[in-house]
Amino acid sequence: MSHYITAKTTFTDKACLTAALEERFPEATILTNAAVRGYPGRTQPQADIVVRFRNPTSEAQGEYDLGFRLKQDGTYELVGEVGWRGSSYGICKYSEALSGVSGNGLAGLMEGITEPYIKAAVKKQLKNNPALNGYIMGKVGDKETEMSGKKKTVKHLRISGGSTTGNKGNSSGGWI
Repeated sequence: MSHYITAKTTFTDKACLTAALEERFPEATILTNAAVRGYPGRTQPQADIVVRFRNPTSEAQGEYDLGFRLKQDGTYELVGEVGWRGSSYGICKYSEALSGVSGNGLAGLMEGITEPYIKAAVKKQLKNNPALNGYIMGKVGDKETEMSGKKKTVKHLRISGGSTTGNKGNSSGGWI
């Protein structure tokens, strides 16, 4: 049986989340203040940001969207319809929701959105913070680190520029 679910995220910036969704799902239509479509007969929840993978002008159920709703604590929660997807149980019906990620279900979905969100947030800071004038962002990568005695893979990126050092005029930079 299918049903709508919600999942916590740590996303807080609407512009960065929208940019991340546009990068992650370039063929999809990103809407604001729209219904999240799913299995026919279910009540459609409303969301602040909606990813429409197919038939973006149709409000009919039977299409499957992903939505993000702003919560009182300032974070966005994911809302989507979960059900049987031919050979497995998962969120959203369309393969493009999980293409290019190693995880499946919600973990895979969040994996695919996190990196573009980080990039959008850093770009915003580089643009809006005068102290970062002239800096540029490198690629986002994965790095294994130890936190509280546990190994964990985290996202990291390098920013460079802003000032020059040494007799060769090399730009400085750092890891985020």
